[in-house]
Amino acid sequence: MLRGFLQFLTIATPVLAGTIDSGTITTLGLGEPITWNVNISSAGGNYSVQFSPTAETLLTCVFCPTIHPGDLVTLSSTESAIDFGSGGRATIAGTFYPALIFDAQGLGINSVMTLNTSFIGDGPGPFIVPFTMTGVLQAATVADPAHFVLNDPVSGTGYAHLNVSGSGTLASTITWTFITPEPSTLGLMGIGLALIIGARMNRSRHSG
Repeated sequence: MLRGFLQFLTIATPVLAGTIDSGTITTLGLGEPITWNVNISSAGGNYSVQFSPTAETLLTCVFCPTIHPGDLVTLSSTESAIDFGSGGRATIAGTFYPALIFDAQGLGINSVMTLNTSFIGDGPGPFIVPFTMTGVLQAATVADPAHFVLNDPVSGTGYAHLNVSGSGTLASTITWTFITPEPSTLGLMGIGLALIIGARMNRSRHSG
C-alpha cells in the first residue's frame, strides 16, 4: 500500500533556454560516494544529454540517516566531478556527439547540478516530493577539449521518488524526474505560478 506524503509540483512559466523540461537523474549512495546517472533534455535549450559521473559528490541531509514522523527533512545533492573524468553523449542543435567530456581536471570543464528537496517524515513507505535543480552544463569533445560544445546555465523542477524503511532509514537510490513547465498565464508580469497539491494517504483509509 502506498503510504506517506505525496506532493506534486507544477510551475507555470515560459520555457527558456537552459530549462530542463524532461528526463531523469538517478542518485545512488548516502554514506558513500554518490553515483549519478543522468538522462535529461531541454527543448528550450535545444539539446539532450546523457552521462554517468561517479565521484565524491556533496550530499547533505537533515535528519538522515534516521527519519522520524514529523521531521522536516531537507535533502541536497550536488554533482560536480571536476577532479574526475565523466563522459557521455549529447545531441546539441541537431548534432549528435557520441563522446563528450562533462568534467575534467585541468581542462576547465565542470558540469555542476544541485538537486534540492524537502518533505515531512510520515513513517515508512514511498514518498513523492517536489524538487528544484540549478547548475551549469559544460561539455567538450574528446578530440578538442579546449572548446565547449555546451556551456549553459540550467534549471529545472520535478518530483523525486524516495523510500523510507521501517527503521526510518532513507533508501540510497533516489530518482529525480523532471516535468515540462507550463506556458505562463500571468501576462506581462512573466512571474511563474507554483501550484502545489498535497495529499496524505492515511493508514486507515482502506480499513474497515
